[in-house]
Amino acid sequence: MMSFEQIRDLVWQSLHEATTRRTPFTLGHLATAGLSGEPRVRAVILREFDADSARLLIVTHAGSHKMVEIGREPRVAMTLYDDTRSVQLRLEGVAETVHDPTERQRVWQSLGDQTHDLYRSPLVPGTPVPEDATQSAGNPEADDETAVLARFAAIWIRVESLDWLDLSVPDHLRWRLVRDGGGWSWLRVVP
Repeated sequence: MMSFEQIRDLVWQSLHEATTRRTPFTLGHLATAGLSGEPRVRAVILREFDADSARLLIVTHAGSHKMVEIGREPRVAMTLYDDTRSVQLRLEGVAETVHDPTERQRVWQSLGDQTHDLYRSPLVPGTPVPEDATQSAGNPEADDETAVLARFAAIWIRVESLDWLDLSVPDHLRWRLVRDGGGWSWLRVVP
């Protein structure tokens, strides 16, 4: 049986790889509590993982529904699935919006041009498209870097617990890791 350190290292390595190259864990599904208490789930790209603090970074539009939801209820959950390894990873944690201008700029600079272009439109994702709307072509705000950056938000998710389920073996293996003060406790659980 794997030790706690082996399990933790495997999870940390998987999350690190998901943020430094494309892996099945790069795309996760983030769950928030909607404004009426309903569950809301959407796909997000993992951008960074800090193993020392067990935090994941995602980015989004500052006016998106998820920002409002996180502002109201910062507890979130995420599910990642690697179909090549038959492994599911579920995370629960607390989301915190990055407000520090230096940190926001650092994250912004780490993103590619294609991602930057997503913030050029003044339109907020998930809202109705006005009949006279333009995405970015001919839009004076598309070239205003201050306006573009104002639409960008970075969110750190501090992982409080995780559940690693390995379906690749005949007797599926599942471990639960929970943040315990400054460290982690773990338990093998029934799959």
